[in-house]
Amino acid sequence: MGYNTSQVAQSAQIAVDGGTGDLWTFAPMIPIIVSRWGYMVSTTTTGTPDFALDLRLAIGDDTGRIADWGGTITTVAGLAPGVGCQHTIGKTADGTQEGVFASGDSRPAGMVIPGEELVFQMPAGASAGDGFAFIEYEPLAGQGMYVLATELGVFTEYAA
Repeated sequence: MGYNTSQVAQSAQIAVDGGTGDLWTFAPMIPIIVSRWGYMVSTTTTGTPDFALDLRLAIGDDTGRIADWGGTITTVAGLAPGVGCQHTIGKTADGTQEGVFASGDSRPAGMVIPGEELVFQMPAGASAGDGFAFIEYEPLAGQGMYVLATELGVFTEYAA
């Protein structure tokens, strides 16, 4: 029997009432491949909150931020507690690949490296509701992780 090595990062409870904007960020300490992300409702929503997963190229810096990097989720009104909505990173209806750094990038789709930051954001809000954001990913840890991160310029070797 094989085992799934996926891991999940989860936010603290976040409110989706009132405004729009960035709700939660996740900055991995090792290279990862994001496979899906979403939102689990804990308090019934009113209105239709929509979500997007953006990528910041540097933690806390919106310069060059890639909007909708991991896709978007459009919800329906009145999501009840225990209801989840998720998005699997893939290709859009027009064939555009989600989860890539830029056109022609050689990294695999969904790859995020240390120093970059995922931003769970809400372009359209609800008038009430709470829940938890999550990001499911595969860690690229192990023997090749340090080599990969060094080749990508994330880590620098310092002599003792």
